[in-house]
Amino acid sequence: MYVFCKHNADIHTFTSTILVKLLNWESNYLNSLSALAAVQQSGLALEFVAVQDRDIVLAAVRQSGSALEYASAALRADRAIVLAAVQQNGSALQYAASALKADSEIVLAAVRQNGSALQYAALFLHADDDIVMAAVQQNGLALEFACFRLIHDENIVFAAAQQNWKALEFASRVADNFKLFWELVKPTQIEINIRILTTYASKCVRA
Repeated sequence: MYVFCKHNADIHTFTSTILVKLLNWESNYLNSLSALAAVQQSGLALEFVAVQDRDIVLAAVRQSGSALEYASAALRADRAIVLAAVQQNGSALQYAASALKADSEIVLAAVRQNGSALQYAALFLHADDDIVMAAVQQNGLALEFACFRLIHDENIVFAAAQQNWKALEFASRVADNFKLFWELVKPTQIEINIRILTTYASKCVRA
């Protein structure tokens, strides 16, 4: 009789353990589904997700790149997640792991979406011609973050000025180059080009 009772007790304990595990699994699964639905609606909801997994974070940054700020350190070092984030919002680069701020493909994707993201890239990439060109073509004011050599570069400066004439505030003195002056004088952009030329002229006077 004792053996039979003990056997039944063991079965009951085993069954209870399995049931508890199943309930916990179901609860976690439902919580995961709820979290996924939330971040798909608003990526910034990731801030309130207690248990993050890769799929949830990836969904969040695809909806809002800025959600990368709330990802765990390990997931901020996940290349696919960071790439998705900067493609949605270039400024999300600031939240990426240091190693990925030095990844030229990641940085190029970021500045193509938002030229000002150049400021968050590893310093050596501020001297990368292709990355800086992409940045100033998207936002001329990104010239502010280019290295000293590139603010002397005629092509970079020209591209920046074409996108936003105010970028000349950050340019090196290149007013002596009349070829650049001539290229800037285009009948289709008279008002903008007058402002550009005025800015260059004032730089010459101050120099």
